Amino acid sequence: MRTLDLCEEKKRVRILSNPDLKTVELGLHSNALIRVVSNQKGQGIVVQIYEQRYAIPREIAENIKVK
Repeated sequence: MRTLDLCEEKKRVRILSNPDLKTVELGLHSNALIRVVSNQKGQGIVVQIYEQRYAIPREIAENIKVK
């Protein structure tokens, strides 16, 4: 198990757990399949779920568990 901040760009991952309610409401809930669009050091992480893209702060991404 790893966290979202460690995922490579252009990879699809499934969310196992997400303690952040705000991002859960955006659709980043347990069992959601997302694609990591951008993951640059020192910046937030851009993910895509369906046709929507969201910038996730790295501090939040460090707590989202994925596989």
